[in-house]
Parts: sequence; structure tokens; C-alpha cells
Amino acid sequence: MRTVTHWAAIQVRELRIKEGYSLLELGHKSGVAGSTIGDWERGRCAPGVQALENVLRVLGHDLEVVPRLSQNVRDSHPDNH
Repeated sequence: MRTVTHWAAIQVRELRIKEGYSLLELGHKSGVAGSTIGDWERGRCAPGVQALENVLRVLGHDLEVVPRLSQNVRDSHPDNH
């Protein structure tokens, strides 16, 4: 299963490079330390939602959060009966 950490490591780095930002530049524009963004890219830590939104906004993207329901919740939902 892919995690937010895995997603951030791949997507943020690809978007940052595509848009031509260094870690320092992206950090300055987003208000998130470049070293923190680098840690995300290396999978050392997971970004918080607000920090990830700030970085993605600078990169020209939005973050849409869709909750993932546990199997028990899906199974007990009336539409599934």
C-alpha cells in the first residue's frame, strides 16, 4: 500500500524538478523548510496536510483529500446491503 510519505517522496520531487525549483527556493516560496521538503522526498518523514498544501500550491497543484473508509465501515453502510 502506498502511503502519504511514499506519494510525497515521488510526486513532490518530480513536480519540484519539473518546475525548476531547488529545495531552498521551494522552501522559501512555500514557507516550508527546504530541508523538510528534502526529508519528504527521501521518505524520512510524512508531510502535514497544511505544509503539503503550501508546497503543492507553489508547484501549481491542489491537494484533494478523500478519506479511505475501513472495510468494516464499508460493509456496514446501508447502500452495501
